Amino acid sequence: DAAFRSYSCLFGLSRFREAGIGLRLFLDRYPDSKLKSEAHLMLGDVYGTGGELKAAVTNYTEALAGDLNIELYNYTSFRMAEMLNEMRDYDGLLAHLQTYIERNRPDSNLPMALFWTGNAYWEKGEQERALGFYRDSIAKYGRDRKALGIDTILEEWVGKLKTSKPAIATEGWRAMHVLLGESRGASDKTLALRLERVLIYEPGATPEDVAAYRKDIISA
Repeated sequence: DAAFRSYSCLFGLSRFREAGIGLRLFLDRYPDSKLKSEAHLMLGDVYGTGGELKAAVTNYTEALAGDLNIELYNYTSFRMAEMLNEMRDYDGLLAHLQTYIERNRPDSNLPMALFWTGNAYWEKGEQERALGFYRDSIAKYGRDRKALGIDTILEEWVGKLKTSKPAIATEGWRAMHVLLGESRGASDKTLALRLERVLIYEPGATPEDVAAYRKDIISA
């Protein structure tokens, strides 16, 4: 425990090379330590800081296989997602996120996992699948006020529509209007307001549309 804490201090002081050496020694000497997962997590951060992304992912994988608390589990999961995305390993990223979603630990950040999943499909060139995935995720989780990742998904959806082919963009905005109609029909005010907040930026929105959306948002 004392040895691990000393290496943690080195990491905190940005002495990454020394921290990395110490953490590797710790894992060799104490392979059954209760701090094994945290050591792999920190070693992953060391490798990530040095741009050694493959080694970082390997250590994050080891960390996630252990007993991390939910805060460290979420942090590790999404740091690994960032690394896989930077490596352009989209199939690996999708598999990683699917495991996270299926495990669904209490207090997991599912909306953020869904955001990364849609982004991976998009980067693979599967734009229509990405937009469909975003739509399904928003429809499923958008009514939950605490699901802040849904707002990130909506913002990403709008951003991608701006750079999409005209046919894909048209279908994307149409899908938002369908969702808005469904949410209003179900008296789902939370989802409706979320959609209205981004529909303000629709290229085809009239001044009257925008005024109506803003009135709903302000009066909520």
